[in-house]
Amino acid sequence: MSTKTNFKRIALVAVASLGFGLLSAAPSNSAVNADTLTIKNTAGTTTSAITVANGETITVASSATATMTWLPGTQPTDSVTLVAALVSAPTGATALPYMSLRETTSSIVTTGFPGFGTAVELGNGRDTPGSGDDVVSPNQIVTCAPRVSAVVSSCVFDVYLGKGSATAGPTVAGAYVVTVKAANRDGSASNAGTATITFTVGAATVSTTSGTAYMTGTVTGSVTMSTEDLIPVMATKAVSTAPKALIKVTQVTPSTANESVTATITGPGTLGSGAANTGNPSGRSILVKNGDTILVFADGTAGVGTITLVGSTSGYNFGTKTITWTGTSIAKIVATALAPVVSATGGSASLATYVQAFDSEGKQIYSPTLYMISSDLTKISNNYTSCTAGWDATDLVTYCGVTAVSAGTSDITFSTHTASGTYQGDGVTTTKVTSNAVKIRVGSITAASFKMSFDKATYGPGEKATLTVTPLDAAGLPVAGVYGASNSNGNAAYANFFTTGGITSDYAFYTGSDTTTATFLNPSYATGVKTFTVYMPLQGSKITVKASAGAHFGADYQTKTGATTGTPVSATATVATEGAAALAAVTALATTVASLKTLITTLTNLVLKIQKKVKA
Repeated sequence: MSTKTNFKRIALVAVASLGFGLLSAAPSNSAVNADTLTIKNTAGTTTSAITVANGETITVASSATATMTWLPGTQPTDSVTLVAALVSAPTGATALPYMSLRETTSSIVTTGFPGFGTAVELGNGRDTPGSGDDVVSPNQIVTCAPRVSAVVSSCVFDVYLGKGSATAGPTVAGAYVVTVKAANRDGSASNAGTATITFTVGAATVSTTSGTAYMTGTVTGSVTMSTEDLIPVMATKAVSTAPKALIKVTQVTPSTANESVTATITGPGTLGSGAANTGNPSGRSILVKNGDTILVFADGTAGVGTITLVGSTSGYNFGTKTITWTGTSIAKIVATALAPVVSATGGSASLATYVQAFDSEGKQIYSPTLYMISSDLTKISNNYTSCTAGWDATDLVTYCGVTAVSAGTSDITFSTHTASGTYQGDGVTTTKVTSNAVKIRVGSITAASFKMSFDKATYGPGEKATLTVTPLDAAGLPVAGVYGASNSNGNAAYANFFTTGGITSDYAFYTGSDTTTATFLNPSYATGVKTFTVYMPLQGSKITVKASAGAHFGADYQTKTGATTGTPVSATATVATEGAAALAAVTALATTVASLKTLITTLTNLVLKIQKKVKA
């Protein structure tokens, strides 16, 4: 042996001796007497067997209680320690035993040695395992020291399983064997010894009896699927690596249900799954882990794809979802005037029209790129402009506003091409397609007068009728629909359109009629008129409704239609009695019969003429 090696060994012995000396400096154990360790369940029954539901979060029902009692001689050195450890568990299990201080009135409980070093005292005990600062981690030694000498002391802990934390239950079924070992403060064996607890975790519950599937066509940004999606999902059939729709299945009953779901699509489309909205198509029938998002991809075929969602074990049907795959090549454009009359000033024209595009198979195109064209730029100045309001995924239309310039009418059409001939941005529609024309008139939103009318001249008793109020501008033309103007009731309306009492009738309308006594008028944005549904009186009569112009109008018109100074605006209809109605029906029938007789005579004469020609 070399001198150098011998020197190293001497040094190691010296270091080891120093270490043993340091260990022996720890406080020594004094007289600990009558120390016992008792295991019970939460019902207070002494047992070593605890049943735990699969995935159960920590509750008093899923824990055992470990009670340590002893008679100390000297406070605080006559203390005991406890540590919980996992002895065995099912394959793949990661749950470990935790302890939580339940009760202590006669001892001080710390994760160190009280009175020496950095002892951390736990709280005064709680009734709920895993709460607050009372939790003792797996394999962590905890010390119970007496508060008073020569008095029986105790400390009580809940012992339970936690999967990676103190508040997550185990999910692997089987038996978990846990030991709680008692020792004296200096580490020597305790008379209390070691107690064994067997936690039996049940199998996962997969028999789903209720749940809901949610679907959305929104696949970017923050996606929340927590309410039933009532909006039809539509997407382009063009193949893409990005999903076109997302489906999330929420299993409700039982609360611990966690079975996988079999998702199958019939018709065009493929499916995939992932933790969020990322993933790849993997097939037309896939098994999806509970909690994962089902991704719907296009496969290049137009049509309707139907996705069925069934619990893989329970067979529970979570329902079906559909997605309409559309072509991208536009073959037809249909335009509709939402507001045929708009105002050059003071009114909104942002929703004047809407447009829909269809492929060659008649399937609607999702979010098409279209351009608006006005036939008279001096009236409406839109010239190959994009639709300002844009695609609405709820209504499945593209809303388009117009830019009004001056009074007059212009024909509005839509095209797949720009003024320079560039086709729309789908990269497919190269043949120019133009929509039908809709007429939009630029008028006024200022009502200078109004008129009222019934939809018929004669009604039966109690018959439903429509009373229409039409505001007119200074030229006597219907005004533009008012969009966004509000009166005190929060409705888009003309305030003070009528005088007090609104529209009055010389006979009361029957039950179920709209109220006509308001002084404001709330016309339709699309038509610029207001309609009231009324039911005619039950008695035969000639009924007249009247209304006088309110402060909205000029003083001259108010005077002209005033109840005392002029002639109110009116509308008249007749309510026929039952006898009159019957007579009218008989008269109509007689007229019909006479007409039939005349027709029969004419046909008879025609047949006779034909017969004579044939004989000749």
